[in-house]
Amino acid sequence: MFAKVLWWVGSFLLVAALIVYSLAGLMKAPFHPDEAMQIYASSDFDRLLSDGPMALTTQPPYEVNSDAHLRILSGSVHRHFLGVLRALLGLGPELLPTRPGWDWNEDVSTNRERGNVPSVEVLIVGRLASALLLALCAGVALFVGCAVGGRWAGVGFAVLFSLHPVVLLNGRRAVQEGSMLFFGLLSFWAALLVARRISRGASPPVFLWLLFAVFSGLCLASKHLGLCFVLSGAAVIAAAWPLASSRAKSAAVHTSSLALSLAGAFALFLVLSPALWINPPARIADLLRVRAELVSFQGKDLRPSLPASTSRLLVMPFAAAPQYFETVDVASGPALRAWANTAAGSLLSGLPLHGPAGWIATIFAAVGMAISLGGLRARGEDALLRLAPALWWLVTAALLVANPLPWQRYYLPLIPPSALLATLGFLALLTSAIPLLRGLRSRLVASKGHDGKFVQQSHEKHHSQNR
Repeated sequence: MFAKVLWWVGSFLLVAALIVYSLAGLMKAPFHPDEAMQIYASSDFDRLLSDGPMALTTQPPYEVNSDAHLRILSGSVHRHFLGVLRALLGLGPELLPTRPGWDWNEDVSTNRERGNVPSVEVLIVGRLASALLLALCAGVALFVGCAVGGRWAGVGFAVLFSLHPVVLLNGRRAVQEGSMLFFGLLSFWAALLVARRISRGASPPVFLWLLFAVFSGLCLASKHLGLCFVLSGAAVIAAAWPLASSRAKSAAVHTSSLALSLAGAFALFLVLSPALWINPPARIADLLRVRAELVSFQGKDLRPSLPASTSRLLVMPFAAAPQYFETVDVASGPALRAWANTAAGSLLSGLPLHGPAGWIATIFAAVGMAISLGGLRARGEDALLRLAPALWWLVTAALLVANPLPWQRYYLPLIPPSALLATLGFLALLTSAIPLLRGLRSRLVASKGHDGKFVQQSHEKHHSQNR
């Protein structure tokens, strides 16, 4: 009992330390123009209060950089959470950047002259809206890791994820990534709770299905890329019934429950997305079309290829250095470049994972993947939990392989499963190495004792001969 209490106290202190570390480096992340656009987008909260939710609906045409264009392309959770924080702190909409927040046709100096660079005060509040949720990810990661691989897996996953430099860089900025990661991890954790019950042959209670639906809906409403987390969780739930040690209910019952839960998640996503309220099927088609046009424009100078996309799946989680900016024109600004150089050398920027350390972590992840896929050869709860990290990575990779843009933050959903696999691989290698090291130590001690006895006998023989 005492050991269990001590464990939870230590876990609480660890999570608290990771939260403090995450928030302490809030202003270490270099400013990104997308922050200005997301901070401007928080004016939707003010309009919601003044004109009602129907004022946030959209219909074609979607002129580039118009409010309708920004609403249909972006999630709603961060902008409204930021609006709530601004209201609590008395920061009105007059302090926000001008529409659309940033003019990509102009350089940094021109945008600054036009008032598109937010004040330090507004930037800090904008970043807190994302960083507060990112910091809480440490506790969720602990629970996910413990569920999959035990206590030390929970500790390792929480530390590696929370100190990952790319996670800290993007989660600390005033953009959508912090809320996506937080609700994405919660969605996957809820999926594990559901799947564990099914793998035991039990029927999951309704509240667990509701948890999965709510967290999944919030994840989708945070950023559309959150679909990676939702479908990964759904895949784990779907795999639970074939791996179950006993089956109290038919596959049709669990399939219908999963379908209803996903439908609930989608319904919540629609409720939180006023931009899609008027004729949802048509607006969703508009969303896909406008997103495709944007990606086509952003990647107009690129030549998409499957080998390049596949290689990025292996490099982006660990081996690639943090990508502070995606475009050369922003990165060439002297002030932002100096900010990035300062961040790169800061102790608050996370673990130095890129380069050799990153490739070592990638090897650990590969070992973890091999171990995780071993769950296919067994049945029951242990087999499901063993397989879950591999399913998480594979589903996410399948969704991201079609991404033509070499932009690191678009691969952010791949980092949590990669970190979990690396943790499991490291622990497996460490567990295998400990008996070998103990055996080697025993042989060295025995050899040393034999040599000492031999020397003593030789000395006694030599002494008797002299007599």
